[in-house]
Amino acid sequence: MKALLLLSVLISLASPALARIGETPEQCEARYGKPVKIEEEGQAFRYRKAGFNVTCVFRNGACVHMAFSHVADAQNEVAPMSESEITTLLTANGSGKTWVKDEKASSPDSGVWTCGELKASYAGYGLNSLHINTKAFRDEKEAEKNGKPKDPLKDF
Repeated sequence: MKALLLLSVLISLASPALARIGETPEQCEARYGKPVKIEEEGQAFRYRKAGFNVTCVFRNGACVHMAFSHVADAQNEVAPMSESEITTLLTANGSGKTWVKDEKASSPDSGVWTCGELKASYAGYGLNSLHINTKAFRDEKEAEKNGKPKDPLKDF
């Protein structure tokens, strides 16, 4: 029984499909290819893979926010994501944990899910993008929104 448990743990740790949030820029580049655009003073990388735009935001060398959308067509319109695509991306970023949909915060064209400290939201209505982020990223954005300056001595 202990051998079976140990084998299960080792397999889960070795699976590259389970961890996207938390990956380094090098790991994301190995997964998605060379970035097509770098923004936010080198902290946000946009990739293109399999018809998707993938944006990864990094803090302290780890991915803390990801955004997924289909690549825009010739009319600059972004196709909605299917429920299957959203489920696949959530599962890939849940580290083996279950995502729980917040039915009160969701509608037919949008959704909100949580998985531990991770939160995901899908916005339809022409935006058609899925965002997955950590609590630390959400806290940082909330502080920026409230006008709190970044800690000038962070990483000093």
